[in-house]
Amino acid sequence: MQSWNGINLAATEPDIIKNYLLSPDVGVDYLNRNIAANIHSNTQYTKKFASVYTHQKPRITRTVNSIANCTGDTRQCELEDYKAAREYFCSE
Repeated sequence: MQSWNGINLAATEPDIIKNYLLSPDVGVDYLNRNIAANIHSNTQYTKKFASVYTHQKPRITRTVNSIANCTGDTRQCELEDYKAAREYFCSE
């Protein structure tokens, strides 16, 4: 997808996600300037893409039952790296 062009995929995972969500001319900014603009020019709707970078937060701690049912030494894990939102608004 063209929104990934310009993202350094050799970077660390947190940096890749952060750049996609927050950097100009790529990622979410690209989606708003190109995809959302195209939708608006061809329909009665305005579309907005938004994101929140949440690397390493929130985290959950595994319960004893969870560890018993799924072996592994990871006590905690992050729930997500980002939140993405899409909103449609009627122009009329």
